[in-house]
Amino acid sequence: MVRAFVLLVMAMAIPLAAVGQATEHQRIGVEKQTAWELTVESGTALRAYAVGELDAFLVEAYAALELLLSRTWSMSATMPLSARVLAGSDVSSPAASGIGDASLSLGWTGRAGDSRLGITATVVGPTGAWEPYEVPGGPLATGSGRWSAGLSVSAARILDPVVLGLNLGYTAGLPRAERFGTSWEPGTVSLGLGVTEVLNDSVGYSIRLGQSLVLPTVVDGVADIDGLSYGVKASLELFVTKDDFTARIGFTKGLGTDAGPGTVSLTLSYRFEPRKAEGEDSP
Repeated sequence: MVRAFVLLVMAMAIPLAAVGQATEHQRIGVEKQTAWELTVESGTALRAYAVGELDAFLVEAYAALELLLSRTWSMSATMPLSARVLAGSDVSSPAASGIGDASLSLGWTGRAGDSRLGITATVVGPTGAWEPYEVPGGPLATGSGRWSAGLSVSAARILDPVVLGLNLGYTAGLPRAERFGTSWEPGTVSLGLGVTEVLNDSVGYSIRLGQSLVLPTVVDGVADIDGLSYGVKASLELFVTKDDFTARIGFTKGLGTDAGPGTVSLTLSYRFEPRKAEGEDSP
């Protein structure tokens, strides 16, 4: 199981040798004044975990589109995909996959000197399969079975070539009819701190620390007092840029005693923008 996981991680890293990484971090503090930008992005994350007494690894991927207008308004759509492989001779369904819950977001970013303030609203729909009583080797629950809505506020300070960032978010799960009543999720509160540094025109890194507090689920007006949870995660991400291509490889690890081995991720993106007229100078 461990060997297969290592081989998959190596396979994910191969594209980094072929694709130079381009990103929005192209020299921090120097932003192009484009009328619009369209970014196509795809990412994959791998993690090993246990399902009952079985070893497993989960592949989580997504495809996303983001439209940025005048570097102020942003609109994005994301479609996730999950796949699971179980290791064991007695497993009836060793592999399972399916689409997750699709999301739509609308954001605004304000600028004042070297400071940035952003607000983003997100709606997530129940497009993924929901399995309320998931069992080892059974169907893979790729969705939540409910609509949810969230709001996040972010702030950043540019100290070229370093950016300091902070993000505060809140997400609530709307009511969902179940076999024995109706449930809803009062909310998840998240707080993130991050540092990004650009080492040259192509290479940089980001370090992030995130905390989340999940409030207990409420079923028919009664809260599950055992459902309150708190988690902390740390992540390191390296990025490389070349023209309009971006590649990022990262590692995320929970800091709790039972957080597991962590997650390895790879993200590739490409940005489209208006072509400059012949003889036009760069901003």
